[in-house]
Amino acid sequence: MLEDFPTNKEGLCEDGLKLTVGTNREEVIDLPKTNVMKYFLEDGPWVCLRPSGTEPKIKVYFGIHGETMEEAELKLKQVMNAFMENINEMINSAK
Repeated sequence: MLEDFPTNKEGLCEDGLKLTVGTNREEVIDLPKTNVMKYFLEDGPWVCLRPSGTEPKIKVYFGIHGETMEEAELKLKQVMNAFMENINEMINSAK
């Protein structure tokens, strides 16, 4: 699901541009300028990252849709696991 998740600056979105991960489809979106990155995955889920306003940490939000709560929970677990695998790979490669 996140196998094409950007692992470098080439995959980051510019202000006002939506990049769908996996398809590399770009479209203009109207959002206020902020220090938030939101990745839209090709099959509907999204991942949003932003810095905490009060602590030295990054907050991560996930958006998932399923036909049932069980389906949504399964998709959430899959996206979260794939996301964390990518984060761990980036951390390990930076060492």
